[in-house]
Parts: sequence; structure tokens; C-alpha cells
Amino acid sequence: MTENEGYLIDLLRLEQGQSEFQFTLDNQYFQSIEKSEVVGGEVSVKAVLDIAEHTMRLDLDLSGTVTLVCDRCLDLMDYPVELGKSFDVVFSENDDEDDDVVCVSRAFGKVDAAWLSYEQIIVNLPLVHRHQEGECNPLMEELLLAHQAPSE
Repeated sequence: MTENEGYLIDLLRLEQGQSEFQFTLDNQYFQSIEKSEVVGGEVSVKAVLDIAEHTMRLDLDLSGTVTLVCDRCLDLMDYPVELGKSFDVVFSENDDEDDDVVCVSRAFGKVDAAWLSYEQIIVNLPLVHRHQEGECNPLMEELLLAHQAPSE
């Protein structure tokens, strides 16, 4: 996980009400994550934290493009990202398995909004990364056709 102070939301310093945070996940951020299928991109993130007396809710809105490697031709391709996700935020030492709950240690007291955003991007990518029909590298398409088994 990449930790950058600009992406951390300090829950212990915020008062009740809504707080809004905006940042961009860029090429540098994506490239800092080891073994990521996302090799670059630019995704704008709007994070709204709503703190009530007994609850905390974090809404993430992501918009932009990530760069992936096409599984067919191995060239880079852009993939659009437009998604939103809401989380309940709780103070807990246990990391619940619920996808809609973010557990935060009271000792640390911070939520890494960039990492949550990155995770949402990853789980919403298609299993196969492939250019649209006709957009793959023509030289690679030619090689693939030359080595394709004949159809019966």
C-alpha cells in the first residue's frame, strides 16, 4: 500500500458534519504500487466524509482514465473509470470482511482514501483487458493470425 499524507483523512481531527477532499491519482501514484495491473492514468477523486454523532460515512466518486496493458497485443490502452462507492467507517481493531465497511484503528485514526479508491478501480476492471475491435497493434494482430491454428 502506498501511503501519502495528502490522501490520508484524519478522523480524529474532524468535527461532526461533512468534510470534502479532492485529489488525483496520477501516473506516479499508480506506478508506485508494485505488481499492479494499472500502469498509469489520471483519476479524479472526490471524497465526502459525513460524521454524525454515532456514525461516519465516506462517499467516493471517481472519474478519469487508467492505463492498462492489452492482453491481446500487449500495447497500452486507456480504460475509462466512472464510479462511486459508499462506506461506513468504524473504529475497530478488527478488519471486517464487509466490502462496505472501513475499519480504522483508534491509534492511527486515519483513512487512506487513495488506497480505497485504488481498490475500487481494481475490482471494477474487466477480467480481460483488450482494445476495442480493430484497435489492437496491427503488427501483433498479423503475428497472432500467422500463428493461429487453422479452423476446421
